[in-house]
Amino acid sequence: MNIRNEWNEISSSPSALFYTIQETIDSVKANFDIRRYYSAEGSEVTVDGVNVQVIIQNHSNPIHQSDVDKKILLPMDTVVYTGSYIVYEGQTWIINSNVNIVDGAYKMCQMQLANYILKFQSPTGTILSYPCIDDSSFMAGLDEGKTITTLNGVHRIKLPFDDNTKLIGVGRRFFLDKSGTTTYEVTNVNNTTYNYGDKGLIELTLKQDSAYNPLTDKNGVCNYFEPTTDPKPPVEGYSYAVITCSNPNNEITLGSSTYRMLVPTFYNADATLASGITAVWNWELPNGYESYFDIKYDGNLAKIKVLENYDLLGTTVKGNVMSSNGGYGGSITLTIIV
Repeated sequence: MNIRNEWNEISSSPSALFYTIQETIDSVKANFDIRRYYSAEGSEVTVDGVNVQVIIQNHSNPIHQSDVDKKILLPMDTVVYTGSYIVYEGQTWIINSNVNIVDGAYKMCQMQLANYILKFQSPTGTILSYPCIDDSSFMAGLDEGKTITTLNGVHRIKLPFDDNTKLIGVGRRFFLDKSGTTTYEVTNVNNTTYNYGDKGLIELTLKQDSAYNPLTDKNGVCNYFEPTTDPKPPVEGYSYAVITCSNPNNEITLGSSTYRMLVPTFYNADATLASGITAVWNWELPNGYESYFDIKYDGNLAKIKVLENYDLLGTTVKGNVMSSNGGYGGSITLTIIV
């Protein structure tokens, strides 16, 4: 970069003293590109399924180094919103701030680590899975700015606001535990506080209830109902995924050392192939026998095998896949044989 020192020549040659706005923007962009490609801060992530080279910044204060939010700087041409999903170092993060433009050269926002996958059904019965932020703390006063963890079973969930989540209302029930036995009811819906731009976040306040019913609260969702239309593709108006198993009969051999390979293919709502999708898997395994299953991942592909235990003979395993942005749902049921 040139440095202008001859300030006394302003009257004779102003153009030699000042950079134009475009020159300044180009200089900032060039510096940003060097940093994102060649510095330790640079990293490749996916933004709603699209690969992007970005800058990830941790907290500069050591006290906050363990916090689960980071600053992310993205190129100007990146399509990113509040509520966008970022896959960074194998984990899913959510943009939880406004997306700001810095000096006309790049975009800057904050992302927070998703720590739970919220499952619920669409109006037609398709099970949807959304990575979300589960925060069981609240601010105890504007002056003190102190965070207090609640002890009364209250959780606040943040997830992207879209055509699926906007249908969630007060009284809707969800599982918020990995064992699938503790249920929570929505007591408040906030879709205005984080309403930035075209997407935004929806914040749900949930309180633990005592209405768990194993007959209706199952398959990872509360108040489960059988799909009113065939959830297999194509479902009109929804993107979807088709999962192919390396065994044509969708069977797993008990005690075999061979993994069954599960390959998802993602389709847009108009049945065209979707590209740049990052798969998010979750599993419905026989209760109490989860440790007998060995599941690994290779990109979007999943591999599964089961250890020998004849109590599992004839039982089924269900694999569900979504994209990291909450769309493209698909599932496959595998039967355990000998």
